[in-house]
Amino acid sequence: YRGNYEEHDGSHLAVDIRAPLGTPVLAVANAIVSRVKTDPSGDGIYVVLKHDDVPMSDGNNTTYSSYLHLEDVNVDLGQKIQK
Repeated sequence: YRGNYEEHDGSHLAVDIRAPLGTPVLAVANAIVSRVKTDPSGDGIYVVLKHDDVPMSDGNNTTYSSYLHLEDVNVDLGQKIQK
């Protein structure tokens, strides 16, 4: 956020959850790790998970969840993750 706290001024369509350093991050559903990166421009260390066959109103779909600003990563690209 840019600091002025106006709606959508530097914000995004996501949920930010603050936690103390060292808090484990748990996947929202079973997944495969589709990205593990470090972004020096602001996202820091992050992981993207691909969730296949997620029930939606129009049938089962693939969806993604991302976890940014991490202290460390203990997963590898292509690794299967359990909820």
